[in-house]
Amino acid sequence: MAPQRIVQIPVASLAEPALAARTGMDEDGLVSLAQSIRELGLIEPLIVKPADDGLYEIIAGHRRFKALQLLNAPHADCIVRKDLDSHEAVKVHENIEREELSPVDEAQYYGRLFEQLGRDTENVASKVKRRRDHVEDRLLLLAGDADVLAALRDGKITLAVAREMNRITDKGERLYYLEYAIRGGCSSKMAREWRDQANARTELLARRPAAEPTAGTLAPGVPAPAAVGSQYAFHATPAELSSSQEIRSCFFCEKKSEEWRMYRKYVCSPCADEHLAPEAEKRLRLGVVPS
Repeated sequence: MAPQRIVQIPVASLAEPALAARTGMDEDGLVSLAQSIRELGLIEPLIVKPADDGLYEIIAGHRRFKALQLLNAPHADCIVRKDLDSHEAVKVHENIEREELSPVDEAQYYGRLFEQLGRDTENVASKVKRRRDHVEDRLLLLAGDADVLAALRDGKITLAVAREMNRITDKGERLYYLEYAIRGGCSSKMAREWRDQANARTELLARRPAAEPTAGTLAPGVPAPAAVGSQYAFHATPAELSSSQEIRSCFFCEKKSEEWRMYRKYVCSPCADEHLAPEAEKRLRLGVVPS
């Protein structure tokens, strides 16, 4: 491929992208980029296309353009592209392959293209030269829970965790696990386990009479995990909840119940000797042995 000709175009003649790939830019990052350009020059030229009124619309290099504006630079090195069909693909390559675009920005960019191109995923995938399943994966972020999207945008959870959170069918369960993931951290494997447990409990509840008691609330109008019928759910962690239907006996009252309505606790050896062993000995003396 022949080298592309670089031309100098007045910064005042450059126009921002009509459909920007990113929704916002970090101000500190722009200042740092401007300082780098001041010291080293513009290493990578902008890619532009002819627009109306003698202007040139930026296809790739939006951040560099903003940094040049901060520097009051008179000109910018540019490569002019006229092959219209490749513009969106160039924009995606420039922003995603260089790891400058977050999954949320990518999703929102695809979402805007999705609306422009007649709500056709295949058209979007063809336009940006990405696999259809990749585009669909990002669009699903937009269709998912807004709180999950916000947590991903703010870097509080990973993309893999966001996917699993959106697969939790009950909103109350989803918000509960999302809050716990944000506060305590969460791996993709852990998120999958939480999703399986939450959806199993939701399915169990759906098969039970509506009159059965439900859990307390995490916040007004937001149900706590449906695993139990007590306010203790407010304090329980995901590791303490189960989706098993196996019958267990309560350590304290011996009443039998399905495991999904109970809690799992971990006790260190000294505390077990001090608190649990005497209780167990008492029960043995009374002839009460949990099954």
